[in-house]
Amino acid sequence: FSSLEQLFTLNESMNNMVASNASSDRLSTLSTIGKEVAYLGDSFKYSGNPVEVGYQLDGLASGVTLSLQHNGATVATLKGTDLTEGNHFSTWDGLSEKGEPAPVGDYRIVINAQAVDEESVGAAPLVKSEVTGVDMEGESGGTLITQSGSIKFKEILGVYETGSPQIAALSNVD
Repeated sequence: FSSLEQLFTLNESMNNMVASNASSDRLSTLSTIGKEVAYLGDSFKYSGNPVEVGYQLDGLASGVTLSLQHNGATVATLKGTDLTEGNHFSTWDGLSEKGEPAPVGDYRIVINAQAVDEESVGAAPLVKSEVTGVDMEGESGGTLITQSGSIKFKEILGVYETGSPQIAALSNVD
């Protein structure tokens, strides 16, 4: 009976530790307010201010393009300049392919990556946005409210100081 009692006590202690870690994760989300977070995402809200978009490559590519679409129509096309494995970002200035201000609203990122020597290369679109709030409900730290939309805390790839310099990995297609 003593061993059984010890197992129950150990189980209760483990449950308390799990609950404590979950609370700690939720409190960690508060430290992201005012900072930029990067995450995998093929959509964002454009409010008229520049937006950081990018791509993640799982190998070397010979070319990458990102089409920014609003209501199914391509508004701007950006060409990747860094074709190495990893995460690459640049700021979209909000201008359309015609050089006019793009409409405000919901956008979708469509990525096209060409591989080197007919090999395959995986590519995924990325968004980087400033955190403006935190919804503490839910599991795994809750949800971050950003200028470009909402993202679950556990899905962020990185946290950065707002306005930190980044190497440009995209350029406007002429």
